[in-house]
Amino acid sequence: MKHRVNLTKALIESLESNPNKEYVDLVEPSLRVIKSQAKTTFIARVFWKRQRYYERLGTFPHLNISTARQVAAKFKLDVQLGSYECVRQSEQFSYFYQKCYIPHITKRIRSSSDYIGKLKNVFLPILGSKRLGEITRNDINAILIARQKKVSPATVNRDLSAIASLFKLAIQEGQVHEHKNPVRQIQKLPEHNQNTKTLPNRVQIKRIIDYCKSRSEESFLASRFILLLMYTGCRRGELLQLKKVDVDLNEKALTISKTKSGHPYQIPINDKAKEVINDLMAFTWNEYLFPTLNSSTQPMAPPRRFLVKLKADLSLYEFTFHHCRAVFATIVAYDNVFLAQKLLNHKDIKTTSRYLYADMESLATASQEAVSAFTE
Repeated sequence: MKHRVNLTKALIESLESNPNKEYVDLVEPSLRVIKSQAKTTFIARVFWKRQRYYERLGTFPHLNISTARQVAAKFKLDVQLGSYECVRQSEQFSYFYQKCYIPHITKRIRSSSDYIGKLKNVFLPILGSKRLGEITRNDINAILIARQKKVSPATVNRDLSAIASLFKLAIQEGQVHEHKNPVRQIQKLPEHNQNTKTLPNRVQIKRIIDYCKSRSEESFLASRFILLLMYTGCRRGELLQLKKVDVDLNEKALTISKTKSGHPYQIPINDKAKEVINDLMAFTWNEYLFPTLNSSTQPMAPPRRFLVKLKADLSLYEFTFHHCRAVFATIVAYDNVFLAQKLLNHKDIKTTSRYLYADMESLATASQEAVSAFTE
């Protein structure tokens, strides 16, 4: 039974509870209200081309009248344009993520595990049961705004990139219309990245190297991993994927085949790196320089426990795997920043500049040299 009314807050609150009564809004006729003992529900009904369409919009007062009218009007327009069928027929977020997105992204992006993990941990718990065509920009924004309270702007931007990659595939697969992309026009946050790392000074660097050289067989691989990071400036993942076939000791060259960019490159093997590589070549029991005990075809995992112990034993407040790369880059850049760019395999010199840190000793030396030049 339908009753036509001009919906207001006072009117809705005064309505009698009857789940069989349906109140039609005079302002937006596709909007209806049903009031039961437990709740007041907004719904939308549209009759178009001899078919009836129905959608539950939300409950009052969590959904206000003005917004309910807008949502109902949009629902009616979607039905009339034919896009509602796409929404209704689109797959659930969780199903599409598992069956389509993971196989697709794994084949195309080397950092796919980062995207897969972000979608699983950040978006799947909230959007998993929704159909792709039902997800709105407000849904995505709400998740990103909540994330801003917990993580840095850079992390939020990576979250946005992950969900954008999923909807890009959804559009390609016909699950979402391009003009209905909920990620479209969501802007990334300004990151204001600054070089905030505190690098170990030269005395501490020597202590780190001596500490790693003195490690026993039990932590041999972990200690040599830190040393090779320091001696080459490679990324953590690049070293872990190194195989014996990537080493050419005659030409003193190391081929980094699995890179962040996907483009292999070569770096020279200096004398200190050669010593470590020779030890590893004699020590390894599979094709990788850093093998694992659990598999004959896999490298070891990053030695995080060893890193924690190193920091504690040497009383280092701040030291990570990435610090090794920054130390190497900074020392090389003192002489030639363009050589540092090549050794780090950066396409843009601006990227290299973010790896460069100057300690007080180096700044003091540069300052003194400048003053000396004035007086000579």
